[in-house]
Amino acid sequence: MKQQASITTALKILFGIVMASLALNAQANTDRLQNILATKEMRVCIWPDYYSISYRDPRSQTLSGPPRTIHANHQKRWPTA
Repeated sequence: MKQQASITTALKILFGIVMASLALNAQANTDRLQNILATKEMRVCIWPDYYSISYRDPRSQTLSGPPRTIHANHQKRWPTA
């Protein structure tokens, strides 16, 4: 009986931690969205040395591949200027 109460208490604590974590994550996402809307700028991370995903032309230094295409589509959908 005492062990069952201990497990129940541990589960309640774990549930509380998970819920707090989800709330903090939601707040961080809201802050990120507010920052994008306020600055009208969205930063995109592209890893040019990950050759199977993106490619940087050594002569022109331009990027190509899915990350660049996704970025271009975001610019068309949500223009910042």
